[in-house]
Amino acid sequence: MSENSYETGRLNLPFVGICTFAKSPLCLDWDKIDADVAVMGAPFDCGTQWRAGARFGPRSIRDASTLFSFGHGGAYDFEDDVVYLPSDEVRIVDIGDADMVHTNTEKSHANIEYGVRKILAAGALPVVMGGDHSINIPCINAFEGQEPFHIVHIDAHLDFVDERHGVRYGHGNPLRRAAEKCDTWRVEIGSFILSGDENQRPTDAPRSPRVFEQLRLEDVDFPPCTF
Repeated sequence: MSENSYETGRLNLPFVGICTFAKSPLCLDWDKIDADVAVMGAPFDCGTQWRAGARFGPRSIRDASTLFSFGHGGAYDFEDDVVYLPSDEVRIVDIGDADMVHTNTEKSHANIEYGVRKILAAGALPVVMGGDHSINIPCINAFEGQEPFHIVHIDAHLDFVDERHGVRYGHGNPLRRAAEKCDTWRVEIGSFILSGDENQRPTDAPRSPRVFEQLRLEDVDFPPCTF
């Protein structure tokens, strides 16, 4: 039998050890982030108007990510026959979670923005795990001063509500808040539910969602899939 990466050292099975993202090193001192990618949790779901529970998302994502923590030292793609994010080439750290203040959107969002700003200041790529969709607002705000930047938004909804019963920073508002910023370009993928809200209609061109092209399934080059 030929030797492989499982023969020596720790096997490091998914259920063994501390549950960071993909069992990456933990960095709780945000002034000492030294990595290519920094992963942060944003366990906030007070912005949802439907079912809560997304606050447990970061913990669950970390748990699931341990599957990619052993053997190859990266994520193997069988279609490309390549190990992506090998640990000897890409440095990933888990910086824990932004602190949440229950029922206080303003403070919780401020803490998320602070964490993303720290990651950017360290020259790392921020990967933020939510959380309801409102966490996009502080994440986007953290890029202030680095315009222009682009947003690729994959969602069934536009999340473009301006205000509803005084709520401006809920899970239906993030792309509206982003559109109010200068030099921000958005690409919407997968949207198929549009609200009849007068404030969402494309009457104000600089801030309105515009449909550029509708792609049919046969126009998209998907790799082979199994359902």
